[in-house]
Amino acid sequence: MAMNTKNKIAIATTSTMGLNGRGNTVYHYPTMYPHCLIAGRTGSGKSYAARSWIYNFLQAYPDAKLTLLDFKGEFGFSEGKRYYSMDRCSEGLEMFLKEMVDRQAVRTIPKTPWLLYIDELAALVTYLDKKNADLFRSRLSTIYMLSRSQNMYSLAGVQRADASTWTAGARDNLGLVMLLGELSKETCDMFSLDKSKLGACPYPGMGHVLVNGSPDSRMRIHTLPIQDMAKMERAIQEALN
Repeated sequence: MAMNTKNKIAIATTSTMGLNGRGNTVYHYPTMYPHCLIAGRTGSGKSYAARSWIYNFLQAYPDAKLTLLDFKGEFGFSEGKRYYSMDRCSEGLEMFLKEMVDRQAVRTIPKTPWLLYIDELAALVTYLDKKNADLFRSRLSTIYMLSRSQNMYSLAGVQRADASTWTAGARDNLGLVMLLGELSKETCDMFSLDKSKLGACPYPGMGHVLVNGSPDSRMRIHTLPIQDMAKMERAIQEALN
């Protein structure tokens, strides 16, 4: 689970998510929670948090590969053979899925850690025609169910979390959910949150984390600043190639 403790527990590789309300570091254990979500409106710090999350993952797994589906061009600096923009996002998902299937079929394939990041998932699904949107949802659901055993992980970003973005039951595979800023009614409804009890999140990067989507697991979080933006960009570029 996400641990708000001052000491890392050496049961799995960890990456840093941010600080909790008491100032303790919150860690993410990818092998325990392989599929995660960041939700937040414009100005909430969602894009920055996504960069930080990806960078921390790459620091935890120095040999990791990255597939980036950049629907709106938020990561416009990125180039690489696993970088997919707008109309190529479905192609990127298919390539990630193919790698997963190949790893299952051929046990001698090295299982290098591999992260899939889908930016603006809800907007991407809405943009696709019904047939391709349904196919995208189905492919993503398959990845959620089967990729962890192949050392493959996923993170998605949305402006608002709405159940219609996923196939029925697929969202139950979201192990950690980071909710930043003021939440929409749809997001609160999806995670059974009482908006009146959440408290204010007036600054970018402030919000809450849910474990397994449970409102009872909610903890406050504030994402940490990226100390070296150029180093972060280089790490992402390298992981895309």
